[in-house]
Amino acid sequence: MPKKRTRQSEAKRLARARIKLLWKQASEIAKTDPEGARQRLQVASRVAQRVRIKVPQGIKRKMCRRCGSVLIPGESCRVRMRSNRSKHLTVTCKACGNITRYYVK
Repeated sequence: MPKKRTRQSEAKRLARARIKLLWKQASEIAKTDPEGARQRLQVASRVAQRVRIKVPQGIKRKMCRRCGSVLIPGESCRVRMRSNRSKHLTVTCKACGNITRYYVK
């Protein structure tokens, strides 16, 4: 019996819901189990890649691009406002030391 194929829009809708659910779980357990939170974010990234959608910007900014950990200001990352060259927000991951800059107008 052949597999039943879901429509592409239905698959994307399900993927977005799954990504939000995984993010919610990861943010809840980030303080007690950082490795479990990291694994949930990796699964969320794989779900997005498989269905060819982008991870929402709000979630993407709260996860480290290098190690995949959940970035919680004061807990797992350091946040600084800098003014050299142009005004920007510097987020430094405490787990791997990765620095990300977000420019502010």
